[in-house]
Amino acid sequence: MDVSLVTINLNDKRMFFSGARNNGAMILNGQLSEFAAQRETIGESDDVEFSSVEIPYDANATYYLYSDGYKDQFGGPQYKKLTSKTFKKVLVNASKLEMNGQRNYLKRFVTDWQGEVSQTDDRMVIGFKLP
Repeated sequence: MDVSLVTINLNDKRMFFSGARNNGAMILNGQLSEFAAQRETIGESDDVEFSSVEIPYDANATYYLYSDGYKDQFGGPQYKKLTSKTFKKVLVNASKLEMNGQRNYLKRFVTDWQGEVSQTDDRMVIGFKLP
């Protein structure tokens, strides 16, 4: 199983990230910083230990956790995968909008990209801001 998680301590203004094959991201002032997940999946091996890393806590940033379904979706004019690079650009563009607008933007973008092609995989994006 692939997953990404954050824990947030609002009192201490500290945040930690851990991921199994799913990265996370933070966008601040139009710049995307990615939080790298471990390459192992949950359940792949009994010997794998997952660690967490502290990530910046910034009330001006927008944070994202996401599955690989967006970047792996086939479509577009040449029936290719969306790619991680393009997905990151889409997130940066979305981050300029209010949260509800971001949801609509992402949904519209992937629907337009997908066109008549079947959905390839699960698609999940969680975006949030901190107080």
